[in-house]
Amino acid sequence: MGDHFNNVANNVDTYSMRYPVGVIGAITPFNFPAMVPLWMFPFAITAGNTMVMKPTERAPGALLELMKIVKDIGIPNGVNNN
Repeated sequence: MGDHFNNVANNVDTYSMRYPVGVIGAITPFNFPAMVPLWMFPFAITAGNTMVMKPTERAPGALLELMKIVKDIGIPNGVNNN
C-alpha cells in the first residue's frame, strides 16, 4: 500500500510505501483509561500491526470492556493482547 505521483517536477516521480511495523506496545494512563487506547488501537490495526496493551492498575475495567467490544466486532485473536 502507498501512493505514487507521476511528474511531480521535471521527470521526477515520487512514491511512498507503507509496511507494518510489527507489534505495538501501549501502556494506558489512569486518567484516560479508555481514550488513549482508542487513539492507538485503530491506527495500529489499520496499518497491519498487532498490539499489546497494559491497563492501569487504578482503572483496568475500561480497557477490559473495550477489549470485549473488540472481540465482539470480530477482530481475530492475537491482534490485540492485554
